[in-house]
Amino acid sequence: MSISMHNLQPPLLIQALAEVKTSRRCNLFNYSCVAIALRDMGYKLEADWLEQHRVGIKQG
Repeated sequence: MSISMHNLQPPLLIQALAEVKTSRRCNLFNYSCVAIALRDMGYKLEADWLEQHRVGIKQG
């Protein structure tokens, strides 16, 4: 399944992030860790989207 990269998020993104959070594998602010965890959990599309949209997330 492919998705347009125009600000549309993959339909399972929130569910996937919730699984990473529940797993306590990493802090959700650690984008590299989250992307790896998403891929390990089978969420390749969501991991790719997160990495491509990381620039749009404000860094404090």
